[in-house]
Amino acid sequence: MTAKILIQDWREVDKGALKAGFSAYIENWKLYIRDMAYFEKDGKRWVNMPSRKYEADGETKYFNYVRFEKEVQERFNQAVLDAIGDQIKKEPQQADMLGEEEIVPF
Repeated sequence: MTAKILIQDWREVDKGALKAGFSAYIENWKLYIRDMAYFEKDGKRWVNMPSRKYEADGETKYFNYVRFEKEVQERFNQAVLDAIGDQIKKEPQQADMLGEEEIVPF
């Protein structure tokens, strides 16, 4: 069974390759993933999971809070990109389905 992914809280950023921030809701799993990032560069598109920026050895690095094994990550990324294409690019007014008035369920 394919999980339905809804893109929510779409926020345009446009800082270099970083084009937007968003949340994803995986309907089958009842799972929200907040603070994801959407990138475009040289005709390529990709998404990143939520992460924390840190400095190590004079370099800026990122620690992902959520990580799948490589094969699963690739499939998940493609599913999210497909959802972005279906929902954001075609129906931008539907992007903000989860508002600030959301009630936390616990």
